[in-house]
Amino acid sequence: VLQRTSRMIMQKGYTIIEFIVIIVIIGFFAAIMLPAFANSYDTLKIECAYRQMMQDIRYAQQLAIARQVMHGVSFDPASEAYFVYRQPASNIVKDPATQKPLSVTYASGKFSGINLVSTTFIVPALNRLEFNSIGAPSEGGTTTLNYRGITKTIQVEANTGRIQ
Repeated sequence: VLQRTSRMIMQKGYTIIEFIVIIVIIGFFAAIMLPAFANSYDTLKIECAYRQMMQDIRYAQQLAIARQVMHGVSFDPASEAYFVYRQPASNIVKDPATQKPLSVTYASGKFSGINLVSTTFIVPALNRLEFNSIGAPSEGGTTTLNYRGITKTIQVEANTGRIQ
């Protein structure tokens, strides 16, 4: 009896078999969860770019109303970029948070890899959306973003300027 009790007291660690079983279980759960995390990252990235673009379009609309001067957004699908401007289009407005020109490029930075697929704005010029002093757009249209098969489209209503 004494020998058996002393043997039980000396066993304080885990065997190599128990350690391997735990590692296999952790690996199994990681293999199941990894695709879910990767997919949610893709969704989060495109959603963030989509919301940023919507916010920038609304900002241009609000500037037009507040300053009573035409403001707009110029899209460049070829270079995967856009910027917010005050009429004329060469006057890029400053980002209120950074005080740098309000332009976004999807070629690098936090939005790298996102594609500015297309825009349907043609008035006053190709790929430009302008708002007048009451916040109405020069025309309605859409702009489309894509990231790894996930597509998001922003629509601007022609008469009301509603952005959705």
